[in-house]
Formats: sequence, C-alpha cells, structure tokens
Amino acid sequence: MGDSTLKAINTPGHSPDSITIVTTQDSDTALFTGDTLFIGDVGRPDLREKAGNMKAKREALAEMMYETVTTKFQDLPDAAVVYPAHGAGSLCGKNLSDAASSTLGNERVSNWAFKKQSKEEFMNTILDGQPFIPSYFGFDVDINKTGAENLEPALNKVPFKKESTATGLIVDMRDEALFKKGHLAGSINIQAVSENAKFETWLGAIIEPVRDLYFSN
Repeated sequence: MGDSTLKAINTPGHSPDSITIVTTQDSDTALFTGDTLFIGDVGRPDLREKAGNMKAKREALAEMMYETVTTKFQDLPDAAVVYPAHGAGSLCGKNLSDAASSTLGNERVSNWAFKKQSKEEFMNTILDGQPFIPSYFGFDVDINKTGAENLEPALNKVPFKKESTATGLIVDMRDEALFKKGHLAGSINIQAVSENAKFETWLGAIIEPVRDLYFSN
C-alpha cells in the first residue's frame, strides 16, 4: 500500500483465527493487533466457546495466547507502534487502557502478559476474573460475516413507549435519580444520559439481541 508493506501473522488467543497486521515502511514498523494485544492487556480467551465458525475452549485459547505473546512478537522491534482495535470501554479484556496506541517496547515493560512467567501462571491470570460474556457477542459474530444494516434505518425501528400501558421488557433510559423517583412497572434502568454512558454496550451485554423490548425516556 503506497510505500508500506503489509504482512499478516497468526496471533490466536482472543479467537482461534486472530491475526496481527505488521506494517513496515523504511525503518518504521506498526502493528495492527486487533483484539490480540491491547494497551496494558491482551484479549480475553473465553468468548469463542459458543460463537463463531471456529469455536474453542477458553483453556485452549489461553494457551494459544501464551504462545502468541511469547513467540509471535519476539522478532519485532521495541519501536514498533502498537495500534489495537480499540481501547477501554469494551468487555474484550479486563484492564484495557484508553490510550489509542503504544509501542511494543512499552508493552514488554508494562503489560502483565509480557512479564516472565510460566504457561500455567499466564493461563491462571488470564482466565481469572474475566467479566461476564455479553449477550450480543455471538449475534455480532454472525452479523460480521454478512455486514450490518445501515444505522439510520435500524434506529428508526427502535420502539419507544411513554404510556403507562406498555408491557413486557421496558428499558428506562433516564438518569438514575429520575428512575428512582418513579418508573413504569417492570422496567430496568440503563442510562443514556451522555455520549459516554456506554448505553449501547450495556444494552447489548444484558439483553438478548432477538428479544422484544420497548424504550422509555
């Protein structure tokens, strides 16, 4: 691509088919690590047990991640810039930084996954204390194969209810204090009060994607 050379290397661990794109231009190197290597963490290994065309048990993926961290990056320079797929705010890891990039040298020093440890110690750490598996994950894996709908038409299908006769699963999007003062019977509170509220993340994480629901504000 232009003056840059792109090479894909297999870096399984978060999923069996994860790759990292190694990009070089002259003496500069950049790594597009997807959900394999984050800033300060590595991708969790337990999301592909029940989703995707390639399923794998969490223990097997944890072992793959150990092999990835200890062998796949070893010949790459400390100065290589690391660009993960995303930062904090996702459930794809336990301790993601909100930084957009780092260097491989910095990660070798500060990322727990690169410290000298046995395979057993690595696996015990990465498998311990992972957050719950979000409900949307398997659904999104399937959508990614074919592509999602355009955003605007999809948003126009979202049902809103204000009348007190609404029944079924109701998601109240107001601030917590207002919700506590009064809400429709049976509703749950997932706040959508700012752009940083992570409403869509929590909604998809808690509620099954195919379930009928109504929104109240």
